Amino acid sequence: MPLPNKEENMKFILILLIPIVIFGFEWAPPQLVADVGGHCHHCRFGLDCFDSLWCIFIVSVSAPGFDTIKASCYTDVQWSEPISIYGGIQANALGGFDVTSAQDGKLWVLTCEENLPGSPPHITFYYDGSAWSDTFIIPPPGGATNWHLAADSSGKVWATFDDCEDPRIWCDVCEDTIWSGPYVVCDYPGGNLPNSRITVDPNGIRWVCGGTGAQGEQIFLTYSDSTGVWTGNLIMGPDGGLRDIISDNEGNIWIAFFNEAERRIYTTYLDTNLQWSISYQITQSSGEFQGFSKMAVDGENKVWIVYDKDSTFYYRVWDGFEWSPEETIVAPPASAAYHGDVFYDSVRNRIWILYLDGYPIGDIYATWTDPSSGIIESEVKLGKNELLIFPNPARNCVAIHTQNKQPKNIQIFDCLGCLIKSITTTETEIIWDCKNNFGMRVESGVYFLNIKTVDGTTSKKIIVL
Repeated sequence: MPLPNKEENMKFILILLIPIVIFGFEWAPPQLVADVGGHCHHCRFGLDCFDSLWCIFIVSVSAPGFDTIKASCYTDVQWSEPISIYGGIQANALGGFDVTSAQDGKLWVLTCEENLPGSPPHITFYYDGSAWSDTFIIPPPGGATNWHLAADSSGKVWATFDDCEDPRIWCDVCEDTIWSGPYVVCDYPGGNLPNSRITVDPNGIRWVCGGTGAQGEQIFLTYSDSTGVWTGNLIMGPDGGLRDIISDNEGNIWIAFFNEAERRIYTTYLDTNLQWSISYQITQSSGEFQGFSKMAVDGENKVWIVYDKDSTFYYRVWDGFEWSPEETIVAPPASAAYHGDVFYDSVRNRIWILYLDGYPIGDIYATWTDPSSGIIESEVKLGKNELLIFPNPARNCVAIHTQNKQPKNIQIFDCLGCLIKSITTTETEIIWDCKNNFGMRVESGVYFLNIKTVDGTTSKKIIVL
């Protein structure tokens, strides 16, 4: 077979570096959520069945250890006056505290009850849109700590925890408000507490991650099969102390971890082929890192990470190619230690941040940004007939990038094969405003893009939200 000549070979290797200009994300002025008047242990966001956004938090008013769980609801203008939803006894956060929204709309809360004899039981209860339920006690084996919640697409709620006396990760599961368990998730390969977290991917697979950051101990992942049975398989990852785990909309499992030697936060992800990406350094500048770092995924599949350093809140955004530069959300004094939150509000299309204006005694504040309001700086290598579509999924407009400078006939079809938009151009960057040939905004759904040139036809799928 003859080798391609120089001109033919250039068709295959010619690439273009496409710069996408950065526009910073504008954050709303911080709003007071709660005048705590004491020690605030944890605060978490959650959505109820009526799409109301809640902030749930634990506060010690009289003395450390005598705690009350309170809740404040966002009214689309301001936060309501906090109400007490559980208290009078030691509902302490030291053993774990978390909030999650179940498939049926119930907003579940988990906390530790420390004043009962023996190993502290954990307590869950929920909000059904009208009232807070009675409490449910989950009896752990031995000394349990580090509890976390996650809800799957089948309607189950999962609570994972570490065993202080035996290095194992356990779980309980709730179906129709009935808790069962505990069940063994996996044995921990290290000698310390696993510091475990749980997330659920778009296919309903439950992923549990652990890693203490102790010398020589690796972060690891394990997962369930499609029926919910834990496989016991361990996928070993980088060295470090686990800070958070989350699944993106494509099923990649992201983790944030702390490098103790460097005092820096890193991220990496396990792709759908069970291969780890490289580790990305997140904290770009030196400073006193407080320990808080959490992630969220927005509707366009951008991954957000928020962390506090030198009493300042920072964020970075992954656009599918690289991380945006380190930018400030809230200037000093802003702190979270391990107790703040970042949350994607799919109803209002907002990324929300919870933080304290001091730790351990401080009031709770919230701020937010529209994740569609900024474009992330990137450089992407494209082959001659390749396309870059950003963002995808899209909400208001789509940027279509190509290297090919020849005349192009662009056609966009709906899922039924009907032509809804035609564009003829020689430009290498084309903006589609998600409108049809009649200037009307298309409905949410899947669309198919065809670009025809003398070199052939290239097709891509676009999702409009």
